[in-house]
Amino acid sequence: MHSREAFASLRKSFDDRLFQTTIRASIGYAESAERAVSILDYRPDLAVDYIALADELLTRLHLDEARAQLGGVLNGRAAR
Repeated sequence: MHSREAFASLRKSFDDRLFQTTIRASIGYAESAERAVSILDYRPDLAVDYIALADELLTRLHLDEARAQLGGVLNGRAAR
């Protein structure tokens, strides 16, 4: 419950400056690093959190070309 309270406090203090995207807690990230395998390949279901965060950041920075490349990464992974 502490993490929810901390998140609520951050949201209250920083409002729209806080990213909307949440990275889920999972051992999969450590396992991916341990195996030296990209999280995109190891656990695509978790990788979507990082893709969403990257998209949100690029949107805030108005980097549309980079966002288009990010979409290309997603499409390339889906084709596998």
